[in-house]
Amino acid sequence: MEKYLSKNGFCCALIGLFVLLLWGRTARFDFVWDDEVYITQNKSIRSLASIPKIFCRRDAQSAETPPLAYRPLRNTVYALLYALGGKETPQPWIFHLANVLWHGAAAMLLFLVALLLCQRLTGAVSTAERMASLLIALGFAAHPVNTEAVCWAKCMDDLMAAVFVLAAMLSLLKWNGGAPGHCSVSMNPLNEPLSRPAATLSPQGGERAGRGVQCKSISPTAHYVAALVFYLLAAFSKESAVPFALAVFFLLHGFLKLPWRRSAKLALPFLLAAFFYAACRHWVMGRSSQCAPLSGSYGQTLMDMFPVALEYWRLLWGIPPFCADYNWMVGASPHPFLSSGVLGGMFQVLFFGVLAAWLWRREDCRMAAFGILWLGLFLLPVSNLLPMMQYMAERFLYLPLMGFLLALGALCLRMRRHGLAGAGAGLLILVWAASSLERLGIWHDEVKLFVQTSLANPASWRPRENAVIAIFRLPQIQPFFSLDPVTRKLLADPPPRTADTEAALLALTRACALFPDEQRFTSALGITYARRGQMTNAILLLELAARRQTNDAGCWIDLGTAYTLENNWPRARAALQTALRLNPTNRPTLLRLQELKQKVDQRLR
Repeated sequence: MEKYLSKNGFCCALIGLFVLLLWGRTARFDFVWDDEVYITQNKSIRSLASIPKIFCRRDAQSAETPPLAYRPLRNTVYALLYALGGKETPQPWIFHLANVLWHGAAAMLLFLVALLLCQRLTGAVSTAERMASLLIALGFAAHPVNTEAVCWAKCMDDLMAAVFVLAAMLSLLKWNGGAPGHCSVSMNPLNEPLSRPAATLSPQGGERAGRGVQCKSISPTAHYVAALVFYLLAAFSKESAVPFALAVFFLLHGFLKLPWRRSAKLALPFLLAAFFYAACRHWVMGRSSQCAPLSGSYGQTLMDMFPVALEYWRLLWGIPPFCADYNWMVGASPHPFLSSGVLGGMFQVLFFGVLAAWLWRREDCRMAAFGILWLGLFLLPVSNLLPMMQYMAERFLYLPLMGFLLALGALCLRMRRHGLAGAGAGLLILVWAASSLERLGIWHDEVKLFVQTSLANPASWRPRENAVIAIFRLPQIQPFFSLDPVTRKLLADPPPRTADTEAALLALTRACALFPDEQRFTSALGITYARRGQMTNAILLLELAARRQTNDAGCWIDLGTAYTLENNWPRARAALQTALRLNPTNRPTLLRLQELKQKVDQRLR
């Protein structure tokens, strides 16, 4: 095993195979949710000629008006994938497969970064450090909190930003700092034995024979420039990559051992690159924030973010429950300053800040300190410092999770019994992989996603509404019913003669069983029974719908129509009079109701 672990190529292949086995079946998944806005209805990705305007036009960002995100590099990749699909409409499989490949690349790069972090601190990489780096990468590949980012085609921006950030970090770690007399670190892709031992730098600055650090005749600024380019690519993929500019200083000072002033000067171009991206984003979008503060005021919104830190801490450990939508937090009661959630979140942030500072002073614990620092920095873009549309989402942890795992792996290396620590980490990875396998299925299609999310998280109102919309879009139901695009009220469409009422009846019956209190399903099922001539069942359901929505004129219209078909004229007139009273100003509805009422009055006379 030690022989194979010593080869980076073998480890990367193992990580790639693991990712494909775990996430490969997502290539059969459909587009869901915001994929409609960013992919299927986004005209700017339908032509490679549109790529220039993706970077400078607001209306090219998505089909949403106004657009809320500026991720031009991701949209450029979307355009390439659309072209590769070769069909009139975007092909889901190619987008999902691309997500899996990006995720695999991120896991491989994380392995290489962890190796180089260890190498920069100790001068050479031991077998235990190699195993720890591999477990860090496998843990990241398997973690269930990444399900949303990997399975949702729209989240390609998170994956791309992570890959480019890690590529920038890898380039910096290979750099010699630009100082004469130092050699740059070169990682032989397969880590094959060198023709002669390469000199490695000991922590004390001396040299000793070993493998893994190799002097190469390369331009002293090549790795640095490459890191800067990768950073710009990351930022233009998604703004969550921006904090890497702050991490550069700690990387240069703590791992490349450069003086703090030189580290600050070398970090300055990354900060300027971040400013350049922010300026481009503001120029194209017309604003820096997504929306007004969620809690009404800026201060209260920041206060309400502290309880989120406790939720993120649970998710970092892969502890359920998970949720595809945390929008139920929006509009929830504001948290007072002395509430347990706010105080707990504040204590957690303060504790890890102090812990990172204390660990940083010890060189043997610096990797753990850097991991904690990484976790905190990459949570800044989603902390509502610039107001955004939600308090939290699991995809927001994709980049921060890497820091958490780096810190966890570094602390495990400090344990005396490496075998026991490795066994525990391996077991945890298996648990995470099983959890991911169980959870990723909900992303197969919109009905599964929204129905299962709504049933598992009743407090989330948005998945429930989306579940209703998705069910009415089913091919069995769509010929008979639709929802008003503005009010979301039920519309009974005249069905074609070839429409299969039996399939619609079965689908609506299942929908009513899942959501027994949803009036639109009850009404639709009642109307379907009426169309099949089963008036007893129809009237029972339509009466139930009218009792639930006593102020909905549409429910009383449906009930009055059913009474008319059953020749129950007194009840039909009463129902229609109720509908007229509830909606006396809608002229088309008024004419229809008056016509039905005249027929009822004629029968009664």
